[in-house]
Amino acid sequence: MKIDQSFSDIEPSTNYYLLVRAERRMFKLYFKDILFIQGLKDYVILHTEKQKIITAMNIKTIHDQLPRNIFVRVSKSYIVNSMHINSLDNNTIYIKENEIPIGNIYRDYFFKEFVTKKMLGK
Repeated sequence: MKIDQSFSDIEPSTNYYLLVRAERRMFKLYFKDILFIQGLKDYVILHTEKQKIITAMNIKTIHDQLPRNIFVRVSKSYIVNSMHINSLDNNTIYIKENEIPIGNIYRDYFFKEFVTKKMLGK
């Protein structure tokens, strides 16, 4: 199943990119290029097709800066860009070759807001 959404749906009050400090530089990451974000204690890893950027920030802080109609937190340690989901089952989201677990407390919200509303056919 492919979840389809366009970047024209981005909340109007947001920009189309995020500035992230890492390796003594500022990186400009467009929302459309971020595949998913992985939290590791006080760091997050932003995964894109071309690179992984590690920055000192917790996952809640970065989640609060992302458009909620595109990015969804699916576990204690992961936020996914719903536009890059290739397939999924009850416990796992597949983005490219990555398998991202869906946490129990996030499952109902994810399926209600990002799967059921977009699903064609039953």
